[in-house]
Amino acid sequence: MQVDQQYFKGYLLTEQPLKADNINTLHLGRYVLSYACDLQITEYKGQSHFVLLGYAVLAENINLTALQILQQLDSLDQQERHSLLNKLNGRYIILVYEDNVHVYPDATTMRSVFYSADYPVIASHSALVAEACQKLYNRKLKRYSGEINGFLDYSRYENVFKLNPNTYLSLGSQQTTRFFPNEPFKTNDLSEVLEKSNKYFSQMREWLKLQNTYMTLTAGIDSRLSLAIMHNSSIPLLTYYSLGKLSSFAKLTYDNDVRTVKSMVEDLGLNHTLMHIDSNENVNEETRNYCRQFESTHSYSLSEKMAESTLKGKLHIKSNIFELAKLPVVIKYYMTKDFSFMTNIMSKKPKALHDIADELMIKNYLRRADLSEKKAYGHYFADLYYQEQRLGNWHSNVTQETDNSVDVFIFLNTREMLKLVTSAPISDRKNRILHREWINHFWPVLNFYPINDEKNLYELYKKENDKLVINGDGIHLTEGDIIPKWPLSQTSIQFSVTNKGVDMRIVSFSSYYNNPNAIGTIKLKVGSLIYNYQDLVKGHTFKLDAGETIECAIIFNKLYDRESWQKAARLTIK
Repeated sequence: MQVDQQYFKGYLLTEQPLKADNINTLHLGRYVLSYACDLQITEYKGQSHFVLLGYAVLAENINLTALQILQQLDSLDQQERHSLLNKLNGRYIILVYEDNVHVYPDATTMRSVFYSADYPVIASHSALVAEACQKLYNRKLKRYSGEINGFLDYSRYENVFKLNPNTYLSLGSQQTTRFFPNEPFKTNDLSEVLEKSNKYFSQMREWLKLQNTYMTLTAGIDSRLSLAIMHNSSIPLLTYYSLGKLSSFAKLTYDNDVRTVKSMVEDLGLNHTLMHIDSNENVNEETRNYCRQFESTHSYSLSEKMAESTLKGKLHIKSNIFELAKLPVVIKYYMTKDFSFMTNIMSKKPKALHDIADELMIKNYLRRADLSEKKAYGHYFADLYYQEQRLGNWHSNVTQETDNSVDVFIFLNTREMLKLVTSAPISDRKNRILHREWINHFWPVLNFYPINDEKNLYELYKKENDKLVINGDGIHLTEGDIIPKWPLSQTSIQFSVTNKGVDMRIVSFSSYYNNPNAIGTIKLKVGSLIYNYQDLVKGHTFKLDAGETIECAIIFNKLYDRESWQKAARLTIK
């Protein structure tokens, strides 16, 4: 069995070895692991036979090597082994051979695992699975006509699926078994979530200091958080700007990124590069051939640029999974504990899969995910859906596009941390409280800058602090001016002024009526004090505490009918 192109960081586990240049092999029972020379492999043979593809790190002890982690796994029973796997971060696959081979992915299958539903084949790319099925079992797999785009666990080949990150695969039977969640869900206090997560992030930062890293940075709060945790102005930062044809919304997003990032870079002295990326059509033939391996069409230009850049060989710190600390799915789906929300998700399936009935698709997906109300242990199905489908399929497909140049690290790519952050109160997640608190803990100044198109914190503070509310049925409000409604129905026009800001305010009333011969015709009552309009031309100020309301009135000496008196009674309030 041979392949005619290079699969960066590729691997294939079958009953026969792969024959090609720069391919290594390793035996697990009757199966053979064929893997590319650029894929890091760690092997340990103890009571069981373990192979780790990629890298893994344990926050509790960042000094443990991959070999020592495998040794620990070998000393545990299955339940304890699963608990340790749930604590591992990294981008990895772990193969465990005892009487059979079990395949365990990382927390979001960021190291992709595609498998055949019918034959004992797994691989890094669905095209490798399809090729192995044809050459070993004389079964040519149908390729879907159209984009699948990481939908559920589907690949671009029929009967080839992406392994769900919370299940393990038993090779041979091709049966998937859920091992996470493994205990009842409970909501935790925000303080507890922050205390545990801050400690974890600090440990991960110490490990990252020993790696050769760079980060991507945008105007969004997720990448801002990664930067805050690292708190290192010298780490290389990269922002993409697309030169391709963009929608007005996409262009606005890119422009916001550049403007906000530029402010942070200049103020904080950050080590930053702006990389312009082109559309997929404007790449060379070598890149075009390479990208035919993928499920996604995110940015072939980025693959090309990174392979040519000075960042090649570094570990890329990304931030996508931080989305789960907010609410990645609309809030109504957090109000249900059944599968009803899946119907709406299915209605958005790609055209390539329209021949499959929705009911059958839901049933088969849930079977492969080994997911039921009982096995969810009370966790929000919306969170599990986002972790297992959106991140576990779509995001890892996108990540694979830059395997020709870099590897990827994400702070939250561990099941225990995902369980922790999704246990925070829904209201706190909805309002991004965790992100703000994390940033405040690690690098507070980063909370100052705008998030996407929001105002910065000083502008938000001014807006919050400037809430002066004026109420009254007999007045009009126009850009800070108060005028009585006309015609007059009474000589006293009542209104109130309330300070809804967070600080005491100095409030000023100014009039424009200074006729010295008409003193006493129009007066202003503020609380218990009464002023002639002529005395207010230069303004009158008074203090209004936070939350305080003061009752006021415009008082005429009689019912006037000419509209000139309405203009004369105008007040400006500041």
